[in-house]
Amino acid sequence: MSQRVDLTDDFRSDPAVRTGSAALADYKRSGFNRGHLAPATSMAWSETIMSESFFLSNVSPQLPGFNQGIWRKLEEAVRKESYQHEKLVVITGPLWEPNLPTIGSNRVSIPKAYFKALLGWDHSGGEWDVGFFLRN
Repeated sequence: MSQRVDLTDDFRSDPAVRTGSAALADYKRSGFNRGHLAPATSMAWSETIMSESFFLSNVSPQLPGFNQGIWRKLEEAVRKESYQHEKLVVITGPLWEPNLPTIGSNRVSIPKAYFKALLGWDHSGGEWDVGFFLRN
């Protein structure tokens, strides 16, 4: 990694989403953080990718203690793990269920939990996987 890009903190609507999206106003005074699914800190290798990580299509309502606590610690652990393996695939998302509570006029669903699944290959060609399920 030759270049490090500073965090932009430029949350905004994703122009590629045409079917409706969260808006910044949905999060205002909601009590929820705009929690990154793909962490911005992991995108520091590209100014464009860093900027795109702040699209609202990459965030989801997270309780402040969750976002700044266990979720942040898991993101840091995954980032550290990524430096130690030749290849690492990370899949992250909210767990949806019917009738979730919502925030804002766009009725952004508040997931009760999130998952993170990792599939990695080490330098000797060995394959491994692990998954995490964390309540919001």
